[in-house]
Order: sequence, then C-alpha cells, then structure tokens
Amino acid sequence: MPLLTIHQQQWSTSSCYAKLKRILWVPVEGDRTIPYEERRIGRSILWSPDEAQEAILAQDWHELTGLIALGHIDEIHAGIGEYLQIRPKAATGKSLCYAFDQAGNRIMTLPRGFYLRRTLTKQIGVCSH
Repeated sequence: MPLLTIHQQQWSTSSCYAKLKRILWVPVEGDRTIPYEERRIGRSILWSPDEAQEAILAQDWHELTGLIALGHIDEIHAGIGEYLQIRPKAATGKSLCYAFDQAGNRIMTLPRGFYLRRTLTKQIGVCSH
C-alpha cells in the first residue's frame, strides 16, 4: 500500500480493486500436522464481488484510506472495516516506510496492506471457520 500517495488514488483505479475484482481461490487443507504435499486440495472458485460486496469493499477502502490520508495511520485497528482491514505487512518491526502524520510531517511506520475479513471469505465459501 503506497502510504505517501494513497490520497491520490481512487477505488476504481487502485491496486486493491485490481486485485479484488477477480480472484481464483484454491482451498488447501490447513491441518498443520499433515505434510503439505499430502494435504487435500478442494474445489477452486473463480470469484468476483457482486454489486453489494463491491459497494462494501469500496466503502471500507474509502474509510481506511481516508484515515491514512488524514495522518491517522496509528489509529487504524483491526476492528475498522466490514470486509477489508489494514494490518502491518512487515515480518519484523525493522522494516519501515514513510507515511504522513496529522500535521503533514513524514514519519516512519510499518508498511501496511489490505486483508480480507472472514465475513467476506465465509460468503465466498473459502473459509470454513
């Protein structure tokens, strides 16, 4: 997610929308006690959001990117968004990137990414929990 330029993007041309408009879901058995090569592969699903799902995704995207654009990145938590959420992407706290604070100053922060919530993946049928 481009934290410094997110305010210049629009939902319909964003990389988030481009990735979400068509997804091939390939379910793989998740039991960690089974070696990966022995896990069963389920029936794949080629999915695109319907109008209602896309409206909620767009609403979440606008809310979350608006918070970033206004410098409220540190106030974003996992409870924001119905289908989308923002979480740190870095494996460690050592990977940092720039964002803006509320005063418009550049600050160092963890890189962030969009993630789908279970509320949507359950609707699609790719989440059994």
